[in-house]
Amino acid sequence: MIGRELLHLYGPLSINTYGTCIALSLLLFLWLINIHPLRKRLYTHVDLLQTTAVGIACGIIGGRLLFVLSNSESITSAYDIINPCVGGYSILGAIIGILTCLPWYLHMQHIAVVPFFDLIAIHAPLLQALSRVGCFFAGCCYGKPTDAAWGFVYRTTNSFAPCNISLHPTQLYSSIFLFIIFCFMYFFAQHVYKKPGQLISLYLLLISAERFVVDIWRDDQEFFINSAYLSLSINQWISIGIACIAISGFIYCSIFNQKNRTV
Repeated sequence: MIGRELLHLYGPLSINTYGTCIALSLLLFLWLINIHPLRKRLYTHVDLLQTTAVGIACGIIGGRLLFVLSNSESITSAYDIINPCVGGYSILGAIIGILTCLPWYLHMQHIAVVPFFDLIAIHAPLLQALSRVGCFFAGCCYGKPTDAAWGFVYRTTNSFAPCNISLHPTQLYSSIFLFIIFCFMYFFAQHVYKKPGQLISLYLLLISAERFVVDIWRDDQEFFINSAYLSLSINQWISIGIACIAISGFIYCSIFNQKNRTV
């Protein structure tokens, strides 16, 4: 039966579906980046592995921080802030954490920042798409009740979603949209948009649009207390902010960056 626990090991130890999907998608993500011509030209295997480790740490911290800020009602003590068993992580927070902190590490390691993020932008949607499948199995990020034929009913308490209610499978909505974004970035965008910074800007625009749209059907939304902002969730407002930055970045890179990216 579908649930967040894939295999029980011993006592509190188990292998969960979400973590398994994350691990498998990360391995595929690293393999695709490793064989990409841009990686071979700019970075060594060691650079890639070390930067990935730092990026994961930044993503975990950023993802957890935004989750705590936008889900404060689930935090009952100071320990709950760092306790991974309470609540979860925000993908938008992880992206913000990576974009905020990782450039400092890349700069200190004398690694070209913008080309690295362009390379990440090509493959990141696939990582997210497969990770969302893990969300579906775990029952987190679940949707609102629906009478639609494709609604999904969780019938086990071993999930974060409410049981015995037909719900929008918003995790799969996200997964499908993100896979389409990956196909666009991989098969089209990287061959058309050659100026450094265009790909990362385009990626941020597309994933913010994906999150804004899918949040319409999500049932775990969080809103600002101020009633003037209640029509949109916190993550939708964050998506709008990211989209505005992405559009500005794409225009700037397209107009003022005269050097093309070489692959």
